[in-house]
Amino acid sequence: AEHAFVMAVSKWDSAQHTMEGPTDAFGELEFVGAGGKPSKFIRLSDSSDPELAYNLVTEHWKISPPNLVVSVVGGDGEAPVRSLPHPPGAWIMTGGLQAGIGRYVGEAVRDHATASTSPCARVVAMGIVPWGVVANREALVNPKVRVCVGGYTHVCPHS
Repeated sequence: AEHAFVMAVSKWDSAQHTMEGPTDAFGELEFVGAGGKPSKFIRLSDSSDPELAYNLVTEHWKISPPNLVVSVVGGDGEAPVRSLPHPPGAWIMTGGLQAGIGRYVGEAVRDHATASTSPCARVVAMGIVPWGVVANREALVNPKVRVCVGGYTHVCPHS
């Protein structure tokens, strides 16, 4: 017997297809095997107050305000990212999900840090990804737990 399948597909609508709620998800991640200092993270929604996020980054985490913000949204790989200007105090931001761009941005910032001796000349890389693609994201929400899950360690988020 033949079966007829009817699929109802609706157009994406953030109000209908997402659910927003309060979050305590911010803190530090230690990437296993990467070495170096832990990386900071914060979970935001598209309606989060940008000033609150900026204050968390600059006041609580003590990251210097940027002299320049560079947004990397695409490219053919390593060469374009390495040739970007890296002025002192720049923030380089990327979604980094396509073609490994996030890795190239990280390497470019690391290379700049290696070449620079001044802490004031630090270049900061920030990756922006949808919460839904973060592996083991549930482990990042509980502020009282320290766990090593899937390549990262959750460390006291409110410290």
